Amino acid sequence: MKQVFVILVCIDLVDSTRFIETQGDVRASQAMRIYDRIFRGLLIKYNGLEIDKTDGALLLFETMREALAYITEYHALVEHHLELRSRAGIHCGHVIMHSNSAHFVARGAKPVEIDGIHKVITARIMSVARGGQTL
Repeated sequence: MKQVFVILVCIDLVDSTRFIETQGDVRASQAMRIYDRIFRGLLIKYNGLEIDKTDGALLLFETMREALAYITEYHALVEHHLELRSRAGIHCGHVIMHSNSAHFVARGAKPVEIDGIHKVITARIMSVARGGQTL
C-alpha cells in the first residue's frame, strides 16, 4: 500500500439503463464490448490504467495532458461508433494504491485498487456532467 499523486478520470455512458431496456440484453452487450474496446484501446495509447469498470470506468493517468487527450478522443469515438453520449470527470490528488494477491485476483478481485477522498470527488464531479461534457 502506497500513497501516490495521480490524475483520476471517471467516465460514464449517459442513460445506459434506458439503452439496455430499449435495445435488450444481447444488443446492449454487443455495444458494451465495442465500448470496452474503445476505452481500453485508448488507455494503451495514452498510458492510462483501468481501476474499475461498470457502464463507465475509473481510470488513472500520470499527466493531465494524457488524461485530456484521452477524454477528447474517447468522447468522439463513443459518439461516432455507438451513437451514445458519455460524460466524464477529471480530478487530481493523492490516493492510496494497493495490489491484491494473485489468489484474490483469480477469484475476481482487481489487480490494483485505490482508496481515498479524491476517488469519491472524481465520481461526484462526473455525476454532474451532461452528455458530451467533461468537468
